[in-house]
Amino acid sequence: MPIRLRDIGTSLQPSVSASSIDEKKRIHIPNLRDRFATLAFISWWERDKVANAKVMVVGAGALGNEVLKNLALMGVGHIIVVDMDIIEMANLSRSILYREHDEGRLKAEVAAERVREISPSASVHAIPASIITGVGLGLIRQMDVVIGCLDNRLARWYINHYCYLLNIPWIDAGIAPLEGQMSIYDPRHKDRPCYNCTLSPQARSMMRKRLSCQLIARRNATLGKSPTTSITASIFGAMQVQEALKLIHGMPTQAGIEYRYSGFDNTLEGSDRRRQPHCNEHESFDPAEIVTIDAATHEVTIREVKEALSDYFQSALAIRLDHDLVIGARCGNCGFERRLYKLLPDIKPSDHLCPNCGSDEKFIVDELNDITVHITDQHDFLDRTFSEIGVPPYAILRVTLPNGIIAPFEFVGDHKRYFAS
Repeated sequence: MPIRLRDIGTSLQPSVSASSIDEKKRIHIPNLRDRFATLAFISWWERDKVANAKVMVVGAGALGNEVLKNLALMGVGHIIVVDMDIIEMANLSRSILYREHDEGRLKAEVAAERVREISPSASVHAIPASIITGVGLGLIRQMDVVIGCLDNRLARWYINHYCYLLNIPWIDAGIAPLEGQMSIYDPRHKDRPCYNCTLSPQARSMMRKRLSCQLIARRNATLGKSPTTSITASIFGAMQVQEALKLIHGMPTQAGIEYRYSGFDNTLEGSDRRRQPHCNEHESFDPAEIVTIDAATHEVTIREVKEALSDYFQSALAIRLDHDLVIGARCGNCGFERRLYKLLPDIKPSDHLCPNCGSDEKFIVDELNDITVHITDQHDFLDRTFSEIGVPPYAILRVTLPNGIIAPFEFVGDHKRYFAS
């Protein structure tokens, strides 16, 4: 019906029918009770992709707090938080997710709780463990992207190693009070460098030394640590999530470019890094060759899995762990022998303390009999579960066959621990 203007009595007729209006020219009013509705105005935004995305954040300090906050605000549907440390009062000046009453609690668990408060629809899981030994490769294989929010080279090296094995892109950043850097490492780009490619000869030497240190327990690596502020954490946390969203949407990213920001003169520069032709960290699994074990790491014994795999491959085999297993040790002071069954990186200072005489200076192992990376029929702990020797949930391990072939197998029974279906 005509619209009549009361003051002048003019009758207006619509010039076109509603059905003929170009859909692109329509003004869409968002449902303001939908927390993510306004994101639909972003031209390239695909809500389903973001809601179904799986992102792992390694490190829940200042930088990790900003990354997690941004992931939650953007509606990322599945988030894994990995951090082994506890909250201290000194963290509060640069960590938006923590409160005073959280002191002494695990960072990963508190961060996961706060992310759920920001985005109740998100599936958020905390892993209060080290990325080196506490996260199964099967879980990393499920991720769309891994975001590293770390302050030491050794943990970065392991993330790079795992992501390249599994063909998963990862985003690294490091921050200082007024400076920072960010890089994307994407194994799908075969001509671009990995993190290991970018290390200097000195850094490589230090890394080899760290990796070869036997039975030296250090909870926190000091390589690369520096003080931080919430300001640079905000800047680089935003940059990391921006790049993650581009990866989730299949948009181009600049893998192998190192971006450096200086707050002293507000400059952002990118420098290309070269792939090293002799870098040995570009190996990857063929997904088609991964044998699946329909059980969780805490449900089956080593013997049961070994027998099942022997039947599958029709061959005797050894199970290869990702890290050396310390089976036992002897006190050099009193001779007391004990069994440990712990992965080498998980050895702590308390493990050096003899329960018999209290000595902590003479922790002795026989490297031929007390340390192994291959589990054979000769070992006496085959009736233990994999979790009882420190293998994390959703692990991917390997078997070594007599002909030299190495084949991976995955504990897919742990999938339900992290995902509903």
